[in-house]
Amino acid sequence: MELTTEVLSKFVGGVMEISNRVENHHYMGKIQEIEVKDGMLIVKFHWLIKKNGRQWKKVSPISYLGNLKICNLSDIGRDRLFICIPVVEETSILYLPTDSKLNQVEVLRTS
Repeated sequence: MELTTEVLSKFVGGVMEISNRVENHHYMGKIQEIEVKDGMLIVKFHWLIKKNGRQWKKVSPISYLGNLKICNLSDIGRDRLFICIPVVEETSILYLPTDSKLNQVEVLRTS
């Protein structure tokens, strides 16, 4: 699967969930802009929250950069895209704006 800015544009307004086992972090953010440039995935968020224990807290900076040359990509159904970077043990899932996950995240963000 080859990712392009055009292919990813359907995720604008949706959610990106990012987890890293090595650094033990879990983030979720509402996608404002998403693009592929020079082999890199660049995502800017309207807002970004980080799980801290059982609580979610708003954090910054509110952008994400991933090297697509070292990623494994999978369509996991329901128009969700799974991105895995094994070298740093990081995984991400992109959700469409119409996905029910967005409602769950909005509740987390405002609580």
